[in-house]
Amino acid sequence: MSLKLLGLPGLYQNWLMSSLDTGCDYKIVHNHTNFIYAGTKITWCKKLEVDFDSVQDDIVINLYVKPENFVWYLYNFLEKTDNVGIQVKHLHTHLFTRAPNTIAFDGMLKHFVESYGVNENTDIETVKNSLIEYFYFTLVQEHEFKSKVAQEHPRFINVEYDDFASYDQLVAKLENVPGFDLTYFTNMYTILKQTNFEYLNKKKQYQLHLTPVDLDILEIAYAGSTVANDLDWFNEQVRENTLKEKIFV
Repeated sequence: MSLKLLGLPGLYQNWLMSSLDTGCDYKIVHNHTNFIYAGTKITWCKKLEVDFDSVQDDIVINLYVKPENFVWYLYNFLEKTDNVGIQVKHLHTHLFTRAPNTIAFDGMLKHFVESYGVNENTDIETVKNSLIEYFYFTLVQEHEFKSKVAQEHPRFINVEYDDFASYDQLVAKLENVPGFDLTYFTNMYTILKQTNFEYLNKKKQYQLHLTPVDLDILEIAYAGSTVANDLDWFNEQVRENTLKEKIFV
């Protein structure tokens, strides 16, 4: 019986494969947050390049992200994909210094530069405002990447982004996978919590914010997306007034 996992850039697919392939070799890399799966039991495929109807394996695990969780997935996508090393708190500089010529981010960088006419020499505030609006539109508008990331299939075991923050939810979805070892999986989940605590709790931490002072670029973009889809979210004064009136009341 074959087992296949349809994975997403920067998500937890290597950890999950390592957790389902009991006793396999794995490594933890890139600032101790990314896993590398070295087993043979599970086949990994890039979800964004797969035609769901062509997948014929006996058991398929499909990782997906609901639209309301897309922004939290973006942290994983930006910071963990291919070990490029982009950090959201330094997005205004890292996008220019680390994204060029990478498979994951070169296209996004070029689209951002063409859309806003900015470059590495543009003043920081303009770049930050441009990034906030760029990701605001990424969240409020429909596009192929977001729709593919959210794709489910009734024949597959569909594991959603939020499921990784819940041990019980993961076990409920995966316990019938042949060879599932609860003790081994429990130990692996402990390692996941230790290495990825920040990502697993990002949504919860955002909800605990009492003021907009410490919000990063993605959080500000997300805050605007929860209010309306036609805001002038580049405008710092508009953002400040909206955050105070409608979000952090």
